[in-house]
Amino acid sequence: MNHLRTLCILGFAALMAACSQNKPASPNAYVLNGTANGIAEGTEVFLVKGRGDIDTAYVKDGKYSFEGVADSVRMAIVRIKEPRYGVQLFLEPGTITLDYPSTDAVGTKLNDVLAEWSKAVEATADQDSMTQITLDYYHKFQNSQVGEFLFQYLAQLLDYETFKAEMETAPANIRNGSYFMQALKQKEIASHSGEGNMFIEIKGPKVNCPKHHEHSLSKIIAKGKPVLVDFTASWCGPCKNELKTYLIPYYEQYKDKVNFVSIDVWDENMDDMLAVAEDLGITWDIIFNQKEAAEAYGVQGVPTILLIDASGKIVARDIRGEKIEEAIKATL
Repeated sequence: MNHLRTLCILGFAALMAACSQNKPASPNAYVLNGTANGIAEGTEVFLVKGRGDIDTAYVKDGKYSFEGVADSVRMAIVRIKEPRYGVQLFLEPGTITLDYPSTDAVGTKLNDVLAEWSKAVEATADQDSMTQITLDYYHKFQNSQVGEFLFQYLAQLLDYETFKAEMETAPANIRNGSYFMQALKQKEIASHSGEGNMFIEIKGPKVNCPKHHEHSLSKIIAKGKPVLVDFTASWCGPCKNELKTYLIPYYEQYKDKVNFVSIDVWDENMDDMLAVAEDLGITWDIIFNQKEAAEAYGVQGVPTILLIDASGKIVARDIRGEKIEEAIKATL
């Protein structure tokens, strides 16, 4: 994803030094000690510190290590390509420990808070509880780097009005941050395509049609049934999981009463989505609309799923999993 600048470790002695378990040598130094039990010897481990700023270590005797100086605290990602493994953590002074396959780094102040929040969220399956836990941790640590990190999650979890209110009282680095200002703008747009609003037209070529004829959401709504709209992308893992686990089974169950349509967004072309459709056995219509549809509906991430009733009114938005069937049943 980022342009790599690999920090090569040459020679046996250097490799051993890189993979030994160390302690920081100066007040601003950090050492990241990782265990990688079960991962092959010599496997590359990447520490992604920013665009084009990536260090590399190698697994030796089930361990690896990174060292550096944290003049300022920043987020980083530890990544292993095979097996696929990635963990976000704070690079801050001290000794940081990360034990595979855990996704929680510990040992320093901010990382310990992040791990505590992560465990609290994982302990509940209820989205409202997850949101409240994240909000509570944000309020407690909003003036630290943890607060800014958690607010990125809240940008996905909170509705427009709640997020707007939080933005108004947030510290300046959050309130004036370009990412959060853009998130607020997208949420405002999404609020106009939320429950109770009429649908917004979507047009584009039909992906799963040999000649890719022009298709539209209005044509599907005109058939007189509720319409489940799935914003998706070919490269999106969670989208494929949602399709396999929920959407395809629900389609088989309700296809006589509800029409389904997928909107392929943020793909370069239709071919990749067509391959996904063929692989998963998707038979409902797929409309290719690279950008405009996502912007019109304020889509911040995929999958985004909404339900429109037979009159064209949006009756449910941002539904996932079993919530999809609940919305369908409530509409029929």
